[in-house]
Amino acid sequence: MEVISLTEGKVILKDDCVIKKSNQTEYMNLVQSATLVEKLPSLELDTEKRKIKIPKVYNFDHQVIQMERFYGTNVELGLRDLSTHKKYVEYLNFIFLHFLQNNFYWLDFAPRNILINEDSICLFDFERGFLAEQKSNLEYLRQPNVYEEYAAFLLPEERIYSIRDIFMSEDSHLINIEEIGSKRVKTILKLWNYIDFVPYSVYLKALQTIVEAEIPYFEGAEIRYPLVKLEEFINTHSHEEYAKLVLRRKRG
Repeated sequence: MEVISLTEGKVILKDDCVIKKSNQTEYMNLVQSATLVEKLPSLELDTEKRKIKIPKVYNFDHQVIQMERFYGTNVELGLRDLSTHKKYVEYLNFIFLHFLQNNFYWLDFAPRNILINEDSICLFDFERGFLAEQKSNLEYLRQPNVYEEYAAFLLPEERIYSIRDIFMSEDSHLINIEEIGSKRVKTILKLWNYIDFVPYSVYLKALQTIVEAEIPYFEGAEIRYPLVKLEEFINTHSHEEYAKLVLRRKRG
């Protein structure tokens, strides 16, 4: 079992480092993250204090980042294993709440981007960077991907915040569709016949539609995770076909 978005050829894992095809933006985000992580207190899991760590950058050249490699248990894999699911739900919620309480608005927050070992909580993937500390928790949770990634491997009753908590809004100010950072959301809005501008509440409804299509469920004694199949689907189909599938699931 692999995490859902291990892009073939983009990341090379070596014994002593990770080599990633990336860009100047992620390199600068990694530099910024080192400063932000210094402000984060350690947190305690299973009575052991663990320090939040981000990888040291060894080199950046020709759109390739060479950085420190971390070892540990990937949180997504811990969640998808039924024997450890409950423990990793507690871990994920504890880490997520810790970040929110400290205004650490990491836009690449996802279980697959977190490793836990005996003394550290290791974060990696900084392509999207950070939302400014001056923003609110709710603004952060409403960014494309953030709540979706947090919730995709948690049953509804296991989440700190429900879908309704995050996406219900009567805010009708208009936003420019082209400034939305998610192709999937933009495609859904265009299928809803919004071309240039959309009320903010409708934008949130599009985000909610994606999240609801990914809600895990029990099938017999096993938990099924729709995000896994949807990720496979979007990798082999267009964004429009993905959006139509999500909307069909919503109607169903």
